[in-house]
Amino acid sequence: MSKTDELKVLVVDDTKLGRLSAKKILNGMGLVQITECASGEEVLDLLKKQKIDLILMDILMPGIGGIDLLKAIRKDNRETRILMVSADIQDTTRTICLESGADGFINKPVSDQKLRPVLEEIGVL
Repeated sequence: MSKTDELKVLVVDDTKLGRLSAKKILNGMGLVQITECASGEEVLDLLKKQKIDLILMDILMPGIGGIDLLKAIRKDNRETRILMVSADIQDTTRTICLESGADGFINKPVSDQKLRPVLEEIGVL
């Protein structure tokens, strides 16, 4: 088994298309243990039960938004790598995410060309 086979990945997006697209790209990189959540509430429940190595998380979601969710996760968990994903191209959004504890930030649409270098930079690939 390779390093990527063992990593537990969580894709968080309120749209099914967003989750499926990210999963397809991650599978293409050899990441196969992928769980999906459609809301921040689901994520918080899941993290009580399961260790996750990498979270790929949308910012804009109903209920608990991505930045509030990021802060909530970071209160108890510094080990999980968290990448924020957004269609918002403003530098201030990227800065807020990184200052709130994100390990990286990529703009939508998610692609192998955008995601792979960030995953390599944070030591996931």
